[in-house]
Amino acid sequence: MTRLLTSVLRERAGQNPGQTALTALDENGAAVETLTWSELDTASRSLATCLLSRAEPGDRVVLPPLPGLRFHVAFLACLYAGLIAVPVPPVALREDPQRPGRLNRLLAVCLDAQPRCVIVPEGDAEAISKEWAAHPMLRSVTVVAADSRATPGKLPEVSAGSTAFLQYTSGSTSRPRGVMISHRALVTNQGDTYSRAALHCTPRTRIVSWLPLYHDMGLCLGLAQPIYSGIPAFQMEPGHFIARPESWLRAIAAAGPDVRSAGPDFAYAWTARRVRKKALEGLDLSGWRVGVISAEPVRTSTLRAFHAALAGCGLSETMPVPGYGLAEATLFVTGVAADSGPMIRTFAPSALREGRVIPDPQGQELVGCGAPGREITLAFVDPETRQRREPGHVGEIWVRTTAAGSGYWNRPDDTTATFGARIEGEPQDDWLRTGDLGFMYDGQLFVAGRQKDLIILNGVNYYPHDVESLAQQAHPLVEGSVAAAVSYTEPNRVVVVIEAATEAGPEEAELAAAAVLRHITSTLPIPADVVITERGRLPRTTSGKIRRGETATRLASGRVPVLARWPRPAVTEENS
Repeated sequence: MTRLLTSVLRERAGQNPGQTALTALDENGAAVETLTWSELDTASRSLATCLLSRAEPGDRVVLPPLPGLRFHVAFLACLYAGLIAVPVPPVALREDPQRPGRLNRLLAVCLDAQPRCVIVPEGDAEAISKEWAAHPMLRSVTVVAADSRATPGKLPEVSAGSTAFLQYTSGSTSRPRGVMISHRALVTNQGDTYSRAALHCTPRTRIVSWLPLYHDMGLCLGLAQPIYSGIPAFQMEPGHFIARPESWLRAIAAAGPDVRSAGPDFAYAWTARRVRKKALEGLDLSGWRVGVISAEPVRTSTLRAFHAALAGCGLSETMPVPGYGLAEATLFVTGVAADSGPMIRTFAPSALREGRVIPDPQGQELVGCGAPGREITLAFVDPETRQRREPGHVGEIWVRTTAAGSGYWNRPDDTTATFGARIEGEPQDDWLRTGDLGFMYDGQLFVAGRQKDLIILNGVNYYPHDVESLAQQAHPLVEGSVAAAVSYTEPNRVVVVIEAATEAGPEEAELAAAAVLRHITSTLPIPADVVITERGRLPRTTSGKIRRGETATRLASGRVPVLARWPRPAVTEENS
């Protein structure tokens, strides 16, 4: 019988009631709020009782980011009450007459999920409630303050197969969809993450996370995994990490001798680029035993830059450890053993573009994402014919896992297509299609790119992140910066849009654009344009991935500020 996460929490509260479970940190790493196992359990059951006076089991509850540890309590309260939590990224909860349309993102979620309640910061509840009462699409949603409490009463029996929360996908290649994650899938994934090659928790482990709790990796690392494993966790605000990445490192150093943390590739690259040398003085990171790097392609340049930036801080050579997962699988699919370190292999790039895997010592570097967890099976399939690809060939990654989501909320056709896939000639119809391309090599999964992002030029496949990686190495102005390679305007041309890492004038930006184009075309035989834009202008998903399709749309409509473009646009009589 599968235990629920809430039943595990009850056990923790009974066994170690006074032990600190969660700690919220400020921008300096100081504790601003703590909850023991008993306090976390009592607060969650109390809010659950309060919610059940306004909603019924099965109703949806929107959870925007909340200060301190209030999100943790609110999410667990939904699970206790049999309500379906709907974590959402930062959204405007009130309209601004000076900036119309601020509620659009929230309205889109409400239109899809049809929530009964929303939990908001206590200081804003009254004003939001009054405004929403007059809004035609929001008046049916009950506003609940995050500090609302009621004497814990009898809570409903919750089935392990019922939906615990809707995890909206990041939307890197399509409109976000709500993945239905059951109570069983949530606990099963935590067990696999705990027991296999991801976190490798021990009784001495401490978790430090700045990842947003509305995202699958942040929710599992910062909330579900600490409860499942019974280990203390320290939570930072994402904005504190972005502003001062050294605050993440200092929190890790202070947490103890056996720390776990995680982040996407951009987080490690950002830390390497922005951390101040003076801030590293006296910093001891020898206790950081596992740092998972996942959620987007892992670049060897990031791994090397991260180690170079933290040289002398005691960081293990086996750090960070790559992994692979996705919201549709709850999170974890593959991971690397903690003491193994990243596996870097080189392959012939021309063969990869043809879908073949050929080792080449002088070829393109790729980073292995580890082996699948227990009861997880991988297949590599031709996305068009749905036939298995032979070993040594690139295929779409298909996954079979007991922790898979139940489907997409109110989207039966999408659910069947993604969660009920069948390999041609085989009976099972429970494969999960990831949309990612990859292959197995030396016992590990290597991810080559996303099927929907593939750039096809003259019949040859190119992976966008390969082009982007070349662009990021070409000139100091764009070194390590964010880039997006997209097909645009012409079917046989690619445009590389890259953000300037620092401010630059037109002349410097143009020189950089020309250097980027030379570096790309000297390696890849592709017709290309290069556009340099301002920092922060490329659209991203909630997890920080680049939205290439949206980038192309914005570029076509003139919504990307252009600092420089190379080759220069042709001068016509119209614009001369």
